[in-house]
Amino acid sequence: MMTDTNTLLHNCLKMADNLRRISRVAGCTEAGETILPWHAVAEVASHIESLCQVCKKQGEELARYDRSETQLIEERDHAETALSDMYEAATGERPEWSNVFSFSDAVNDVAEHRHQAEAEPHGE
Repeated sequence: MMTDTNTLLHNCLKMADNLRRISRVAGCTEAGETILPWHAVAEVASHIESLCQVCKKQGEELARYDRSETQLIEERDHAETALSDMYEAATGERPEWSNVFSFSDAVNDVAEHRHQAEAEPHGE
């Protein structure tokens, strides 16, 4: 999607540049006739350039958000893996994450398992 946006932005900038060039010669013909008001074409080119700048800024912001979201997902996945490994080391089973069994439930299970292990008499 970003490539499509970049292509669109590039094409808009080319169009604005072409309109600006046209505006330089649009005011008169060899016979001195006005064919196209040059200021109107120049104004359109300016509007297109402004829109392109807004589009470019939004594209950059979107890319920044995308990188941030990707990093957040990776951090969450690493945390989940670490917590799953810890849970398995303490209980001997892998956790089954769901909306009714969360990270805090896993920590509580491990703490309970630890307390039970400490309460059991050793060496008997």
